[in-house]
Amino acid sequence: YATLIYYNNVKAGEPNNLTTFVYDSSNENWHGPVTGYVELPSTSQWSKVTLLQDTRQLLNEKGETTTGKGSHILGTFTYTDKVARLLTVQEVNKACGITAGTGKIGELDTCEYLLENTWYSNPVFKDWWLESPCSLWPWNAYVIHGYERLVGLFEVERSALMVTIRPAIDVSKLEINY
Repeated sequence: YATLIYYNNVKAGEPNNLTTFVYDSSNENWHGPVTGYVELPSTSQWSKVTLLQDTRQLLNEKGETTTGKGSHILGTFTYTDKVARLLTVQEVNKACGITAGTGKIGELDTCEYLLENTWYSNPVFKDWWLESPCSLWPWNAYVIHGYERLVGLFEVERSALMVTIRPAIDVSKLEINY
C-alpha cells in the first residue's frame, strides 16, 4: 500500500485551508483526534475510497502506547464512516528521513509537499494535525507546522492556533498506474 496525502485541508470533507479545528475538545490527547476527525471525507463524499483499517492503534512520536509521561495508555481509534485518516508522525519520519519531536526548524525542507497549502506557501493558510499524540504532555498532539517547516506540537483543544485537518488515504500499489 501507498499512503497518499490530500493537498488541501478540509472542512466537512470539502477543501478548506482556512477553518481551524481542535484535535480533542476534552484537552486530553490519549483518546485520539475525536473532535477533529469528523471533518474528514465521509464514505458518501469519496465513494471510491476505503480505509485499509478503520480502527488503528494510537502511537506517540516514539511509537509507544503511552502519553503524559506514561500515565495514560493510548487505545485504538476508529475512523467511523470515514474514508480517510490523519497521517502519523512515524509516516512523516519515514518519508522525510527525520525524527519528529526535536523541533528542528527546516526539518521538512526535503518534504515540501507536506507544506503545500500551509503557512509556508501562504500566510493565511493553516497548519494540520497528525494522528500522533505527544508522549510527554497529555494535552498536546503533533502538527505539520508550515511557518517553521517542522513537525511541532499544539494543545489539542486550541483551534485558535491555526490547525486544521488534512486527509490521508491508503491505496493498493496494484491500483496505481506508474
